[in-house]
Amino acid sequence: MTPMTRWYCLATLVLLGAGGAAQAQAPRVALLHGSWDNFRHRDDYDGRLAEMGWPMDKVVNREFGAFVPRLDQYDLILGTALYNYHDDVQDFSTWGPELLAWLAQGGALVLTDLNYPDHLDWFAGLGPDWAVSHAPCAPEHGATRTFERNHAVFAAAHAAEGLPNTWTHLQAGPAWQVLARCGDDQPRVLFRTVGRGFVALFSYQPLDTGQLQNLWTTLQYTRAGALPTFDDLGTLQLGANQLEQEWRNLTDQPLTVRSRLVLTGPAAERQELTEELALPAGATGVLRHRPQLTQRGRYAVDLAASLPGGAALPALHAEMVIPELIEIAVTAPGYRAQIVQAAPPARVAARVSLHPYQERLDGLAWRARLRRGEVVLSTTEPRPLTDREFDVSLPFVARGAGDTQLDLELVPAAGGRPRHARTVTLPLLTRRPPQVAIDGQQNLRVNGRPFFPIALYHVGTQDFARVRALGFNSIQAWGNSLEQARENLDAAAAADLLVVLEGTTRVADAGNLAAIRPALEAFGDHPALLAWYL
Repeated sequence: MTPMTRWYCLATLVLLGAGGAAQAQAPRVALLHGSWDNFRHRDDYDGRLAEMGWPMDKVVNREFGAFVPRLDQYDLILGTALYNYHDDVQDFSTWGPELLAWLAQGGALVLTDLNYPDHLDWFAGLGPDWAVSHAPCAPEHGATRTFERNHAVFAAAHAAEGLPNTWTHLQAGPAWQVLARCGDDQPRVLFRTVGRGFVALFSYQPLDTGQLQNLWTTLQYTRAGALPTFDDLGTLQLGANQLEQEWRNLTDQPLTVRSRLVLTGPAAERQELTEELALPAGATGVLRHRPQLTQRGRYAVDLAASLPGGAALPALHAEMVIPELIEIAVTAPGYRAQIVQAAPPARVAARVSLHPYQERLDGLAWRARLRRGEVVLSTTEPRPLTDREFDVSLPFVARGAGDTQLDLELVPAAGGRPRHARTVTLPLLTRRPPQVAIDGQQNLRVNGRPFFPIALYHVGTQDFARVRALGFNSIQAWGNSLEQARENLDAAAAADLLVVLEGTTRVADAGNLAAIRPALEAFGDHPALLAWYL
């Protein structure tokens, strides 16, 4: 099935039916951290967990033995970067029986940044099929190649768009499920259930709020005794559809899953579909919904499931848009498709995709036009329509004033009036991005003036204004994903700070231009960018 939807609001967690209130409570988190480099990563999740309203207690690795008697007070153990590194390294298998019992009763152990032997060696002490190790990725293979985007860990509450890169991969036996792989086709994320709980191992860090919510939602599923794999709701399209859910019965008793899909579309179009799936003990099966969509526009999608007795499972709510016949994605200029007044682009480029349903496109050609209001800047001659996706590139000539419009028309190849048309607007950005250079005396200059960065290292966006008020003029911020980079750069621009954008997980890809090109194109002219730190 060809994906046709464009997400405007990704899935959010909803709980329906009996027992939902108890499940909706925030998890109690034990943050496991090390003491290396003056507790360097102890506070990594302060902002995220506070934002999510999750209560947290911090446990330094060397005091884990004293913490074990309190395990049953917590839902989730979250290991930070370097949680067991260099100083005070612990063999956590010492408390293996207690950990395994806690997991079986519905606990979740989530460890990140698993790039060093001491992070992993202790797993072998839990049993013969528990051993995990690591190895470096090939220099050009640090990017995440594939991941199981429909697994609950990546889809239970928020649809993961992509995973950060890193420089090592994991190695484990068949008892572990591989959820993501690097360019070497080796594991990057591992998962296994233990009774009503689970262990999830990530070679990268940190985990964002969407990933954390997915993990908590996954734990609610495993505690209920059923673990789903969701078909991507983003594959819905006009016409007939089939959405699948794979359910795994984690219990030693038969289980029946009841699933309800509700779609509310344009003009109050509504469909409600209900299906049931009977699962023997320990079995896996597939449940299918078959909705029919007939209109373009915005849809609300609600997917809920329940078990016998009315016990509710976490449900998904999503809002999506079935695209118009013509969709235009501006690819250049890269920063939010804006025209920078002080440094206009030589060309404007876009990727055009066509999504016909009942429209006939045979005998049509396409043509493009760039204009500012009534002032035409450049045009193309009609070109044969041979593909459903194609690229458009037009020279930009700075005439007229205001925003720029890019028109795409589908016209009869033999000539005549347009049959279909779409226009996108490129706003005019009057603020000039910083011009950064090193002068002949090796001095840093920004916009021609000497600039000495007085920077703070990695703080939350909520503190950027305070950082500026304290006299700092720049910060070092994470950019491990495009979303994370955009969030930090935009917040810094609003606070009048410049950013040294760190892509630590791209270090292995620094020589692979294709891997880092998306970030370069998206943010190379961002007003807050001072330098790249790869």
